[in-house]
Amino acid sequence: MRLAKILSRKKKFVIYAGKDRFPLPHDITAIAIYDFMDILKGKRE
Repeated sequence: MRLAKILSRKKKFVIYAGKDRFPLPHDITAIAIYDFMDILKGKRE
């Protein structure tokens, strides 16, 4: 239960090999690996 509360405050991603970004159910975003790497580096949000 505690983990669910922590995760509910975070952005959730599914990383895939494509190029697009699109929403999935449950506030999850499908995102390209390169875009996700930019987020980790602080270049995008």
